[in-house]
Amino acid sequence: MAALPMLLVDAIGVTAGIVSVGMMIPSLLPKEDEHQTVVRVAAGLSSNEDDTTAGNQPGIGLYDIVGRQIGTTHGSGQIIKDGDFIDISVPFNKGVGKKPTEYISVTDGGDDALCIAYIAITQPDGTKKAWYGDLAKTCGAPWYHSLLKTGDDDYQPSCIWIDRNRSNGTCLGSLREYSCTYVSTVKFRIRLLPFDCHSEASLSSSTLQQLTSTCDTGLPYQGLGIHITDFAATEARAKQYDENRDLMCKAAPRFRMYENMNSADTIPYFDPPLEYVDKDLTDVDPKAVMDMNRWKLPKEGKNINNGVIHSDPKPKLLRRQTHAMNSTSTVIISTSPNHSAKELCNSPSSWGYDFVSVAEQLFCDMSERQLWPVCGVKKRAGCFDRETSTMKPLIGSGLSIRDRVSAPAPPKKSYGKTLHWD
Repeated sequence: MAALPMLLVDAIGVTAGIVSVGMMIPSLLPKEDEHQTVVRVAAGLSSNEDDTTAGNQPGIGLYDIVGRQIGTTHGSGQIIKDGDFIDISVPFNKGVGKKPTEYISVTDGGDDALCIAYIAITQPDGTKKAWYGDLAKTCGAPWYHSLLKTGDDDYQPSCIWIDRNRSNGTCLGSLREYSCTYVSTVKFRIRLLPFDCHSEASLSSSTLQQLTSTCDTGLPYQGLGIHITDFAATEARAKQYDENRDLMCKAAPRFRMYENMNSADTIPYFDPPLEYVDKDLTDVDPKAVMDMNRWKLPKEGKNINNGVIHSDPKPKLLRRQTHAMNSTSTVIISTSPNHSAKELCNSPSSWGYDFVSVAEQLFCDMSERQLWPVCGVKKRAGCFDRETSTMKPLIGSGLSIRDRVSAPAPPKKSYGKTLHWD
């Protein structure tokens, strides 16, 4: 296998929907520790600590080129604050020596969901590697915008959501809206909203099945596995991934989200190892990447999914949000050209607050995945009013009564809080 050149601060990213090279300034990478590998996990940034993409410290698993787990740490209840990071020192397992890390798993460490903007590792020999969370939106994983900047070019990666208990979902009943929470037994506990916020209802199994049949169970994934070596960036590698995104998204050892995962689990690896073109790190044989016969699990250790490697799962539609990201409690208004309301609404896997892009003059109703214009001189009805953070009705729009009846009705939106991302 061709040796990989050392790329210190460049990682594969996504800019304007195109897979590209995302630069990371050296200060965002963890410092070297000659005795262990240091993993930095950074949370996406919001501008209010109460409205948060922060979450629990994750568990980390490190694996060598043949998939053997060489180090592990468990998650904890410690919170990574918005826009902040935590450096997790991962000691080597007894008897493995200081083997280089090829694969990494990251699992949510508690009941507070975490939106990860980037992961960076520094190995004992000083080798540094990084991975950006905005690959989530390309590969169908849950994601949202963040304010975090990681390069001199103001690159702003989106963040990728993981959640231990999938506690941020809703069920749509015929008369009321229910908030549903998974517990350890994977049994629903139903709370009536907004009529009875403090008592729990005992529901028959048939009623429960009816209610949960249209339930968005919240953030579905507990963790992710990455062949982090494959995300060191060159322009040629980014172009190859952009032209064939299956190479980046649908090869289980390269990147995969897991609904059930612990840091002690082993993950798929490539056997035999992949080969790369020396000068640009592109795959010598793309067919080998997608060959499931080369996706292996180690014979030792606790294998993910009970030792079964599935083909790529379909992206999950995250239709509605309540609980931590209640879609009627807060709206975000962003002036950043990197933040697209259209992109949020058009993505089946985005998850977060309703969003306004000033650059696009568009408002995304995340509950319905519906775009609306922002009010202005030429648009005063059926639009989002930035001054009052409300939707204006169609009355006064100049449309005839017949046209107003046939046009989609603007949602009744008012928010307790407006966050400005500048």
